Amino acid sequence: MAYSIVARTGDTVVVLVDGDGSLTDLDVYDVLADVVEEDPTIATAYVVDHPDAVELVGRDDLSAAEEAFVDDHLLARLVEGNRVVYEGPFAESGSAIIGS
Repeated sequence: MAYSIVARTGDTVVVLVDGDGSLTDLDVYDVLADVVEEDPTIATAYVVDHPDAVELVGRDDLSAAEEAFVDDHLLARLVEGNRVVYEGPFAESGSAIIGS
């Protein structure tokens, strides 16, 4: 699956995936596992499927419309460098630990 790291601040990155509608929670997990394997210093990551969500994720000052947009396009977060927390369409998948 195609993805790219499109933003980075310190140990936090935003990953944009090809949001063609066929993604699964396992695809998202694999993307985050690849990102961490490539750069173990990454502690936090946001996986989004729309370029307009890149600048919005992680911000605290979103309008209601922006927050709804992020909710629709944020697929998962990486926290503490190894825990995947599924969001949006995958929220029912809960969380997973990379490498377990």
